[in-house]
This record gives sequence, structure tokens and C-alpha cells, in this order.
Amino acid sequence: ELLNLPYGDKRTFSLLSLLFPFVDLRNQFHIDHVYPISRFSPAKLTKLGLSEEEAEAIVRQANSLPNLQLLEGHMNNEKRAKLPAEWLAEHKQSLEGQTFYRDQHLLGDLVTDLIDFPRFFEARYQALKPKIEEVLQTK
Repeated sequence: ELLNLPYGDKRTFSLLSLLFPFVDLRNQFHIDHVYPISRFSPAKLTKLGLSEEEAEAIVRQANSLPNLQLLEGHMNNEKRAKLPAEWLAEHKQSLEGQTFYRDQHLLGDLVTDLIDFPRFFEARYQALKPKIEEVLQTK
């Protein structure tokens, strides 16, 4: 159930702060969509060749925990509707910095084409699952 928490659920911020304890909550953090939600309108997705049903499924995925992260307020404002690979290349100019950020936030490979978003979603879902089990100490 926790892996499917949607954006806007009051438990989402708490869960993300438990999963990523390196986040300094003394600063203002936003719950940010890794892949901007503005890119996921059904009309935009059907233009990519997806059926209406596929587009609706991707919109649901885009608004749930595997596509969410905690991001400092000023960084969230910088990021806006940029795809994560583009934003990360601007934010962390070295390859090592980009790799560290992706690893620290369990982002894995960042797809550059939204048609591949379900692959990112599934990989992050699988990466978050054992982390949630560890935090809750359940199996």
C-alpha cells in the first residue's frame, strides 16, 4: 500500500523523510515529481502513440510514490517542468555527482523518453520496496 501512496496523501512526506534520512528537514522541502506531472496529460501521452488506457495508467503512476522525491524548495523552483536527466546535468555537472545523486535518491537510470516511463517507474518501485521493508522492519 505504501508504494502506491499518491501525491497529496498526508503520509507521503513522512514516508519519504524516513526513506531518505539524509534530507535535512530544517530546510524547506517540497514533495516533487521526479518526472514533472505537467508532462503526463492524457493528450500528450496519446500523441506519443499510447492508447487512452495506457495513458491513464501512466498518469496514475506519475502521481504515486515511485515518481516522488523530497527536493529543497529552491531546487524545486529551478527544476520546474524539466525532465530529471536534463535538470540533473545542470544541477550536478560532474558525472560522479550525477551518479551519487541518482544512487542516493534511488533513481536508477533516468529515461529520456516518456514512453519509457513505466520502465523507470517499475525499477524505482522495486528499489523502494526493500527500503520500506527495512524502515518498517518487515518482510
